[in-house]
Amino acid sequence: MVVSRRLLGDFAMRFCVLLSLFVSELALAGGVYVCKQADGSTLYSQMPCPSGSVTAEKKTIQATAPQSSFSTPDLDAMANDVANNNRRLEAERKIRSAERRLTKLEKERESIVSRGTELANSIAGVNAANRSQAVVDQMNAERKRVDDAINREKEVINSARESMESARSPSIEQHEDGSVRLEY
Repeated sequence: MVVSRRLLGDFAMRFCVLLSLFVSELALAGGVYVCKQADGSTLYSQMPCPSGSVTAEKKTIQATAPQSSFSTPDLDAMANDVANNNRRLEAERKIRSAERRLTKLEKERESIVSRGTELANSIAGVNAANRSQAVVDQMNAERKRVDDAINREKEVINSARESMESARSPSIEQHEDGSVRLEY
């Protein structure tokens, strides 16, 4: 089964948000131990007081996680904004990586041509023309291989640039009442 990275990334992001809300709710609903130390300092902990504490008291705190002032559409729009930003960053990373490979391939092509030309020009003697032609043919084959790789890297760069353009960020507008409007 093929799952797109975008779908997997969106699922992972939503799962992490829900998990963090659940864990924070559990943490807020627990008890707190207040321990007076022998030196007069107070220690607050979720664990029972260590031995040697002068007094120990457990306080139960019933707290709820703060409610978000954002509506579901606002939260969805923000999640989409994060996903678009992640796609843009991934595209930028691909461009940088492809540009590094492209530079390396262009240097390799220059080296192939330089070595092949020097070798072909240095051949002398009987059948020099035939041997020089064989060197030039080999050089052209190697250069074609590198040129094909260069063209593939250029395609990666163009594709990543198109992806960056499609993942442009929305404009965010916050109103006086605290609501947020996202426009794409």
